[in-house]
Amino acid sequence: MRIAVFCLARPTFDVDLASQTAETAVASLAASGAEVLGDAQLLMDAPAVEARLDAVKEQPLDGVLIVQATFCDAAMTSAIGATLAAPVAIWAFPEPRDGGRLRLNSFCGLSLASHALGKIGRRCGWLHAPGDGQS
Repeated sequence: MRIAVFCLARPTFDVDLASQTAETAVASLAASGAEVLGDAQLLMDAPAVEARLDAVKEQPLDGVLIVQATFCDAAMTSAIGATLAAPVAIWAFPEPRDGGRLRLNSFCGLSLASHALGKIGRRCGWLHAPGDGQS
């Protein structure tokens, strides 16, 4: 199975934690036997996403995985969904609710991203689980 990976994040959140989470998630995907196109590099702006899209858009894909490393607006997700025809899944990550500011807030990003994909006629699957696949 060939899967294009896009790890989306914003620098206003905990970038170190987001990087660790993305690395763990991409390593879990690779360990499953999938052929991973892309890596755990955090894509934090449109030019970074466009560069990844250019690298994979001509490849035959079985799926697209958006690693929602932090909350971010859905513009990058919409660009991915509009460019790639393969099925899309979004992986967001739980984090402790300790009364302070959320360090990733990736579930909120998943919600916004799935809504944006629906607005352009794309459905998506989703997962809300730790990056190592353990619940």
